[in-house]
Amino acid sequence: MNEKLKAFYSITILCFVFTSCTVRVACDNVNIKIALVSFPDSSLDRIIIRQFDTTQFHSLLDSVIISNKYPYEKFGDTALITYSFDKKQGYTTSPTGLSSGYDYEVYIPREDTVIKLAGIEEKYKMRTAGYSNLDESHCNNYIISYKVNEKKYTGNFEALTIYLHK
Repeated sequence: MNEKLKAFYSITILCFVFTSCTVRVACDNVNIKIALVSFPDSSLDRIIIRQFDTTQFHSLLDSVIISNKYPYEKFGDTALITYSFDKKQGYTTSPTGLSSGYDYEVYIPREDTVIKLAGIEEKYKMRTAGYSNLDESHCNNYIISYKVNEKKYTGNFEALTIYLHK
């Protein structure tokens, strides 16, 4: 076999390998943040977030105390909480913020207030990755609905901050 033909076959096989080596990968989960609006600073010295399995708040999985040891960000009269329980959720993990697939209680002891977040539904998307698709951009899933104290909200939320008012 002559050298040109060998080179042609080698390049053809190489091109075939590179174009066929793609895989479908999951897009990133939505990072859900909580914003507490119009709560006085004195009542935000301790905030407890409880994570539940989606079983009507019967099966507690984890909890965290947000305080001066794990501060929140303050913007005017709004306290933004970006804590993550960092569990494996859906296809990927949520590095900051809460994840769908769980229910949450936000308890503010000084106000004796419990706010329940439930029914968080996430629309999962996929993208193609591999040698033939060198686009490193990320795609995100989006939240299609959630409930705050049984009131349902719907939409297509790629970045979701749930505002909880006093």
